[in-house]
Parts: sequence; C-alpha cells; structure tokens
Amino acid sequence: MDNLNMQAFSRSTGVRLRMPGRLRTTLGRNRTHRLLATAILLFVAGAGLCEAATNYVMANAVSFPTGAVLENIAKFPAGPSECGAVTLTASPEITLGTVTYEFLFWNIDATAYTAQTVKFNPLCDSASSATAWYLPLSGGPCPAGEICDGVATWAFSLNKNEVIPGATPIATVTPTVDWAGPPATSVSTTGSSPVTITAVAEIGGFGLFKRWQELPGSKVSGNAFTVGANSFVEAVAFFGFPDPDPCQVYRNELAGGCSDIAPSACSALVKSWSALLKACEIEYGELPPTP
Repeated sequence: MDNLNMQAFSRSTGVRLRMPGRLRTTLGRNRTHRLLATAILLFVAGAGLCEAATNYVMANAVSFPTGAVLENIAKFPAGPSECGAVTLTASPEITLGTVTYEFLFWNIDATAYTAQTVKFNPLCDSASSATAWYLPLSGGPCPAGEICDGVATWAFSLNKNEVIPGATPIATVTPTVDWAGPPATSVSTTGSSPVTITAVAEIGGFGLFKRWQELPGSKVSGNAFTVGANSFVEAVAFFGFPDPDPCQVYRNELAGGCSDIAPSACSALVKSWSALLKACEIEYGELPPTP
C-alpha cells in the first residue's frame, strides 16, 4: 500500500487506512479559491471480516476521464456474505504535486455511487472492485483544447470501468442546431435558449443507459437534463449490465460443448443456447453493434 499508513482495528470493526493530509490552496474549476486539507481516507467496516476469507475487495483512486491511477488504496479480505456489509469512504479531494483532484463517484462492481461514503455487499464468489474516480481541477483562463462554454459529455462503461472510446452518450439535443450530431460529445450553449440533452437508450456491447451525473456530484433524474444559455456543464452518462453477468451462463454452455450426446441433439442444443444468449444480450444491451 504505497504512501499509506494502516491502523488496524479489531476484526469486529474493520480496517482504517489513511494517507497523511496536506494543506493546500488551489484555484478550483468553479474559479474560486478553496483551502483544503487533502487526505485519502478509506474506512472499511462490517459485521466482522472473516478470519478465513479468500475473496478480496480491491480499492483504488483514478483520474477522470483517463483512468490514470492516483492511488492504489487497499486490498482487503471480503469474506462470505454472512460476515456483513462493507463501508468505504473516499476523500473529497486528493492533491498530488501541483494538481488537485475532486471526487466524482465510486464504481463498485459495476454500480455507480455518487456519495463519498458507500455501504455495499461485496461479491462472495469472486473479487470485488471499488474504484473512486476523481476529476482534476483547473483555474485561470480556459486551457487550450478544453470546452469552457457549453456541455462536455462522456459515456462511461460500468462493467469495463472506463470511458467508452469513440462513443457519444447523446441521442438528441434541443435546439438541434446546438449539436453537430453523433459521434460529437459536446454541445454548444452560446445561443439564447436553454439546451436539453437526451441520452441514448444503450450502447451496444456496453449495456443500457443507467443515469446521468453532472460533475462533480449532482445526480440527474431521467434520461435528459437541461442547461441554461452560456453555461458550462460537464456530465457523464453511465451504461452497464448486471454483475455477475446473467448472460454468462449461456456462453459457458456454448464453450463447454455437447460432444457426449448425438450430433443432431447437440446441434439443436447449441442452436437453443445461441438463441438464448442473443436474447439475453439484447435485453441487457450486451450485443455488440453490427460493423
């Protein structure tokens, strides 16, 4: 655990991990000065972590949208479900060198959480993944290559835990003149009217639309949100399918084959499994787009 001091509590209360805090003044993205004590704080609590646990929760902090690792926070045993839920708390900000990062969301086992403190039940038959995503703050004049007037959007895959390359989360924009159309991910707000942005229902291979989040931490209800004229907004749209994947059982059956039965029966079985797999992938948005 690089750059971390670990203080262990009893098995009945969990484990606490802390990175030494640093006091720093920075110019935030909203162009206001902010005095902050930066510390990475992770608190793991439960009804008792099992002594013989073989499964783990892997927790780390990364930068949005690149996914560059900021801190490998912890690896700790999760244990079976009867050992209780796990609670994680992320620091509101991290400062590394001259750059300050602001907390955006947790992605824990393909589920997004906007709150810094999250209680969840880890997977008990495989390792759980918990990633805290952070946005680098900037100040002063608009940096070259950045959008400082308008709406910048990203499509985020919860299952792959990354921004989906080359994909726009936008289906429609009203007024239509404010958007260049797919695959553009940015929208102009220089007109005199508010702009409404509606998400696509799914991105093939990456799942169904789950929700919008205006950065840093505002949830959006429904599949559309509206911003005022001459506004600057950043928003991420989450896409995903259940974890564990309900379609995997059909892939396993197809991979296992059926050479131990008559060829005609095997052919019929493979055809049935293939149909079930396709129906499942369509239902959950897992079917890759047709080239």
